[in-house]
Amino acid sequence: MLIQQSAYLHNANAQFRVSRRPFQIKVKSVVDVVKECSDIKVLLLEIDSWDIVTEKEGAPVVKGDEIDAWRLKEFNLRFSRAYTTICMNASPQYRTIIEGITNGDKAWKKLKSRFQPDSRARVMALEHEFFSTVIEPDESIGLYASKLSRIIEQLLETGHPVEDLDQCFQLLRYLPTEYENIDQTVYGWEDEDFKFPKVLEEILAEEATTNS
Repeated sequence: MLIQQSAYLHNANAQFRVSRRPFQIKVKSVVDVVKECSDIKVLLLEIDSWDIVTEKEGAPVVKGDEIDAWRLKEFNLRFSRAYTTICMNASPQYRTIIEGITNGDKAWKKLKSRFQPDSRARVMALEHEFFSTVIEPDESIGLYASKLSRIIEQLLETGHPVEDLDQCFQLLRYLPTEYENIDQTVYGWEDEDFKFPKVLEEILAEEATTNS
């Protein structure tokens, strides 16, 4: 009974938070910027230029008067590709920031502050995405749960883990009406059992029974 009352109050509080959050931050722009940054990183990894951009790899060391011409040419090629990859794949509004720069690592440093939103903005964006995620028509519960799990993992990486009560609340929140009995069952569980994986297991078992 105590858990059920707590869940009810938490439901109201979460809905209140969700209703306010879109007015506090432009969530879509934050998420899109993070994705753009990740996409460019993947492209740099693909052309073997990421270590150059992050300054983990420098130009080949010259031993005495000897220069390995092939290694130097290969490095310079990847060095140039790093900049062109960043420039060609950054959004037009960011290209003006790196005008006049031909150095890939300097261009990346200059763009990084724009590409990476501050941690508070990212956490708020992910929290908004979490509480706004709904189960789509004809979408399996397993797929819906995987979307929530992805956001839960991302928030954990930021150092702001989602509480167990929040995780289970969102998992149960948009279930079809035929799963109403699940709510009453899991709300009666002990706290150590009221966890996302176990609640999901119960829901999937009910789904299998319903579809059989």
